[in-house]
Amino acid sequence: MSEVLPKFRFKKDNNNFLFVSLKDISSRITRVNDGNNHSIMMITSQNGFVPQSSKYSRFMAGESLNNYTLLKKGELAYNKGSSKIAKYGCVFEMHDDSALIPHVYHSFSINPDNDTKFYALYLNSGKVNRQLKRLITSSVRMDGLMNISYDNFVSIKVPHPSLEEQKKIAEFLSKVDEKIALQSKKVEGLEKLKLGFIQKIFSRELRFKDENGKVFGAWEEKKISDISSCFAGGTPDTKKGEYWENGTIPWMSSGEIHKKRVYDVESRITKLGYKNSSAKMTPVNSVLVALAGQGKTRGTVAITKIELCTNQSIGIIVCNNSILADYLYHNLDSRYEELRRLSSGDGLRGGLNLRLIKSIKVPVPPLLEQKKIAEFLFKLDDKIEIEAQILERWKKVKKGLLQQMFV
Repeated sequence: MSEVLPKFRFKKDNNNFLFVSLKDISSRITRVNDGNNHSIMMITSQNGFVPQSSKYSRFMAGESLNNYTLLKKGELAYNKGSSKIAKYGCVFEMHDDSALIPHVYHSFSINPDNDTKFYALYLNSGKVNRQLKRLITSSVRMDGLMNISYDNFVSIKVPHPSLEEQKKIAEFLSKVDEKIALQSKKVEGLEKLKLGFIQKIFSRELRFKDENGKVFGAWEEKKISDISSCFAGGTPDTKKGEYWENGTIPWMSSGEIHKKRVYDVESRITKLGYKNSSAKMTPVNSVLVALAGQGKTRGTVAITKIELCTNQSIGIIVCNNSILADYLYHNLDSRYEELRRLSSGDGLRGGLNLRLIKSIKVPVPPLLEQKKIAEFLFKLDDKIEIEAQILERWKKVKKGLLQQMFV
């Protein structure tokens, strides 16, 4: 056993943390399905235990549930799956009375003279990642799970403060988690509110009125090719330093389209790079659509608030006088799933192109109504952004506390 003193301690608890093996304070669970009607759960790195049906649209349990592990309230499981959020897997505590979980998870309970919540928080904090990394005997199996056996997993070292301090730390961090959960619900609520307004606005169930209280005139339906000019960006040769070093022209990659309202970008190209590539200057208030990209990027929409260039994986829409860019941005932004379906190809290999973009039909209200719609939706976006920033601050607070309370 080793001893380490964490940076942050509760009053009267000034002894060093002892470190023990996880196997010394836990017991393995090999309990299989008892034949009763249990829910089927799986672990996600972001949300912990979730119903399997919420992750997959079809039943994924296979022909038999006999090999599934029956986990009960207060017991833990380690999902060996790797993800961007939890590179070496994650541990969560079961809060339902009971559930069936995949047998490939390592299931265990914390012994009664220790606090389960403390160890659930610690094991899911990332503090054991270095130990887990050393235990991986091969990079990643074909099924995406780490080659970490149960015996190796429980060999990792964990802190072992007094039971009193374990409970104090768990209670304190649980309160922070409650703040995060409440703030998450507030953000989700605003996002649902915006979605409801969008559905009513673009279905014309909700109409805006002019200064005399009268509903604006009729809407028209036009193709994007009728209301704008469209082109794609380009990328200077990345092997030529003179095209990039000390550049002054903002250049945007498709990964930055998630900024939505683009006020700045990470890269700059030189005038020489611009001259010797297919890059084109994109005016302020141009609508951008990701033509390609992994994950959720393809079909994402943004609007420029500075003059810039983009790479060739972004379609650029420059509106004419019949439509406001702010309005078009909100309309296309609300049609993300439609844009994904419109993509040629399938899966991650699918992609949009300028021909498809130009063919999209857009409802076009009178300009003054477009302005009111855009202003209203941007105000909702601003409220969502404020609350999302508060959420991120709470997450940073928790991360800082984990660094100081855990060692």
